[in-house]
Amino acid sequence: AFAKLNAKKEQRDIKVTRSGRTEMISIYDVLAGDIIHMEPGDIIPVDGIFVDGSDVKCDESSATGESDAMRKTPGAAVMKALESGQPAKNLDPFVISGAKVLEGVGTFMATSVGEHSSFGQIMMSVRVEIEATPLQEKLGKLAMAIAYLGTIAAGILFFVLLFRFIGGLSGDTRSASAKGSAFMDILIVAVTIIVVAVPEGLPLAVTLALAFATTKMLKENNLVRILRACETMGNATAICSDKTGTLTTNRMTVVAGTFGTTRFDRADSANSDKDQTISAWASRVSLAAKQLLIQSIAINSTAFEGQEDGKPVFVGSKTETALLELAKDHLGLVSLSETRGNENVAQSFPFDSAKKCMGAVVKLLNGRYRLVVKGASETLLDRASNIADFETLEAQLLSEEHRQVLTDTIKAYGNRSLRTIGLVYRDFTEWPPDKETLPDGSSVDFVSLLRDLTFFGLVGIQDPVRPGVPEAVRKAQKAGVTVRMVTGDNMQTARAIATECLIYTEGGLVMEGPDFRCLSTEQLDEMLPRLQVLARSSPEDKRILVTRLKALGEIVAVTGDGTNDAPALKAANVGFSMGSGT
Repeated sequence: AFAKLNAKKEQRDIKVTRSGRTEMISIYDVLAGDIIHMEPGDIIPVDGIFVDGSDVKCDESSATGESDAMRKTPGAAVMKALESGQPAKNLDPFVISGAKVLEGVGTFMATSVGEHSSFGQIMMSVRVEIEATPLQEKLGKLAMAIAYLGTIAAGILFFVLLFRFIGGLSGDTRSASAKGSAFMDILIVAVTIIVVAVPEGLPLAVTLALAFATTKMLKENNLVRILRACETMGNATAICSDKTGTLTTNRMTVVAGTFGTTRFDRADSANSDKDQTISAWASRVSLAAKQLLIQSIAINSTAFEGQEDGKPVFVGSKTETALLELAKDHLGLVSLSETRGNENVAQSFPFDSAKKCMGAVVKLLNGRYRLVVKGASETLLDRASNIADFETLEAQLLSEEHRQVLTDTIKAYGNRSLRTIGLVYRDFTEWPPDKETLPDGSSVDFVSLLRDLTFFGLVGIQDPVRPGVPEAVRKAQKAGVTVRMVTGDNMQTARAIATECLIYTEGGLVMEGPDFRCLSTEQLDEMLPRLQVLARSSPEDKRILVTRLKALGEIVAVTGDGTNDAPALKAANVGFSMGSGT
């Protein structure tokens, strides 16, 4: 049972291209020759050769011991350099199993899988014994103590009966065989006491009970990776929960949007007039504006087309799939793959939880280049200096009055528990632009590009709270467990969701990540008892929160469903990693 549980623990699906089709398969089903897609946060399951990608860097410290991020170069480029006699010392086309993708997106071809991969060879050479849980250790000590006392009692009884037997030998007229049989009876009684007293089946019974319990939990889609977590959770005093996909259903839908002077809102269809419906709004959008929206939504995305129950669906980030559904239903997006194939993408910048945005550079028909960016609305609005006329797409100076209107709209969406996504762009005459590359000239610095942006759209995405979450939070609080919400969303959305989940109460404290990480240790310790919601938090903010709570004597449980939750999950006393949560 434990072997099966361990195999289930390591199971995860990855995106591969096989026979010309992109699909999600288990890491156990990867074959040499498969083209595997990788994104930030992915753990590489097999060895391979880097094929193509954008600024891919990997942490190979688990395999090489070197902490530096290793930039990957396509195998074809390395071969070309070798054939032309160019130095290839710093060119690395090899993707090593066990490495973690830090930056960039790309593809590589699997060459070695399973025990033939570098990570597999390391794992085959190391055998780790199963660690006993605290309960098993206590039961083992109890069994040893009982066995020790039983042995002492058996020894005392044996010698008492033996002395009595020896004392009666002088007048005993029995035969030698009868006397020998009497002695054996004494020995058997002593041994029987030892056998009866030693609870040799107690640890085994507990192990079997845990095995059956974890197997039953697995059938209910609850995988216990570490048995000691069951005992630790019983003593938890604080829970730090992610929002998206944990407290909410992660079934996102675009319900509101503001583009220049036009807007739509279907969150409350009963009170929305006809002019505010998405269809009515889309019918008034110009062709150029639709093209810009499709570039921002479809080109600037890592989601892809797949199938579910025989029906075509978008697979990927739920935020991206919600935007793609909007483009498909109302903006004329027919085929995602064809749309991407028809565009000349010069460079892509994958989503970074620290930057809170992602981008793509598209070469336009006039020879210019356009950087389209989508991400946290208030972050992009702060970096924007222009606003686009949604009818003509002409850039105009973003006045303070208009900036305040957009800020109020973002707050209004947030107060309705809507996740807000901003859409901006910036045009360039050439790519890569001058003075925008890294010091080594290897690539464009994305952060330096995020200035003088043109703001042209804002959408509100609805992600309903899971049924039963408020009741579960209430029961946890009644049991003396403090529940906190830690999310990457803005403060208004986070506060609204936390209020709906009964996490945020009167007198509680809501704080944003940038302010949180600037506090000293003393300030943190003073503020943490009142902190209920941490918004716009980075993975490091979550880890710091968990670490400080543990330092204050709390037993911390963390729930999460994404790569950005990994540092906090690892730092916590017990971590709950969410799948679909259904």
